Amino acid sequence: MTEDEIGLIAALSAYHDVGKTMLPPALLQKKGPLTAKEIEQLQTHPAWGAFLIDLAIPELRGTTTHRCACEICRWHHERWDGGGYPDGLKGNEIPRYVQAVALADAYDALVTPRGYKPPVPHRRAAQMIAGGACGAFWPPLLEVFSGHASGIQREVYGETADPLER
Repeated sequence: MTEDEIGLIAALSAYHDVGKTMLPPALLQKKGPLTAKEIEQLQTHPAWGAFLIDLAIPELRGTTTHRCACEICRWHHERWDGGGYPDGLKGNEIPRYVQAVALADAYDALVTPRGYKPPVPHRRAAQMIAGGACGAFWPPLLEVFSGHASGIQREVYGETADPLER
């Protein structure tokens, strides 16, 4: 990818969860585990996101920006092994840039405190992702992630020590 393409994907990734705006706040703020019905409802957010992006920027339809934004929203929960949602895509059916956004989203979900869980320390989050505990990702992407885990730690925490591991 070119630097411009990387910049575009990084900017568009900020909208990956825009579909959650269509879900009830009580669902998104619930403390504790979700029911099967709530999980099913939550899993509608990628399709909602692609729909909202399509509505929000109709003048960009047919452009790379529009396509990438819709694909990021719709497919950021797809998994390399086909175990994701909403479309059950697998392998190279998932654009590489969407796979990168999905991995970053999984990392963020682990290291960020949520109402239903405390944050996971960086080192443990990296191990969980590399070990497949957070879904299946494109193997070369996992290699790059693992090879740069310490740099990611410095970027996230601005130092070499994860404050959660002190």
